[in-house]
Amino acid sequence: MAQREFPENLDEIENGTYYFELITREEAGIGRSLRSFCEENIYKTREIQSLELTGERVITGLLNHFVKGLMDIGTKSGRQKADKLLSLVSNGLKIITQLEMHEEDYKKWNAYARIRLAVDYISGMTDSFALNLYRRLEGMRIR
Repeated sequence: MAQREFPENLDEIENGTYYFELITREEAGIGRSLRSFCEENIYKTREIQSLELTGERVITGLLNHFVKGLMDIGTKSGRQKADKLLSLVSNGLKIITQLEMHEEDYKKWNAYARIRLAVDYISGMTDSFALNLYRRLEGMRIR
């Protein structure tokens, strides 16, 4: 049983040396049955498929805005857009990046730091926040 396997193998799990399933062979059949049921009866519904497609578009759109915007700082208009996008990012994430880069000015950060900031920001969003921000950035919504 997984609840027994986990504490018994915690050291190996934390060290990354546990290469087995936590679910025993007897329980694996139940897991397969549940997975099959979900795939056939839940994940394939129109509503779920629509949500997945919408989610993919929202995440891709946000990444396009933020990654492109934070990378395209070679011109005055590019820097202005990057400044606006950066103003949307939480101060905590910006401070962490500043400390890691030993630099306050994002224009002097390497590409990895700027991309990671964008990814960290987007990955921390709730679905509704991401959708609302995407709509605002795309001009579909003002507030």
